[in-house]
Amino acid sequence: MDFLGVIQAKSDSAGIDKSAWLALIERRRDLLAPEPVTCVNPFTRKHATAYPPKTAVRLFIDGKLIGSFGWAENDENVVIVYGDLDPVRPVAAELAAELGGEFLTADQLT
Repeated sequence: MDFLGVIQAKSDSAGIDKSAWLALIERRRDLLAPEPVTCVNPFTRKHATAYPPKTAVRLFIDGKLIGSFGWAENDENVVIVYGDLDPVRPVAAELAAELGGEFLTADQLT
């Protein structure tokens, strides 16, 4: 999936709240957690299960995966957006509004 942009706080806001993002995920039926992945632990060489963070979700519309969202793993309070721009853009804008923020496309970030 392509990097599309970020959901971030508006310039006059204190920032997107991680707990608000988690609560929003719980309310939305179109946002689903990724499945755990079976992998090989590089230290033990044994099979292990890797679980995605609770802040990462996939976006499905009509049963089709079209995008994903994930909380930034750095000090920024932003949600990273991936997928197909045309169908994901309105959902990203809606999520941003619910969080009191805005969706900025990759082009707007450069």
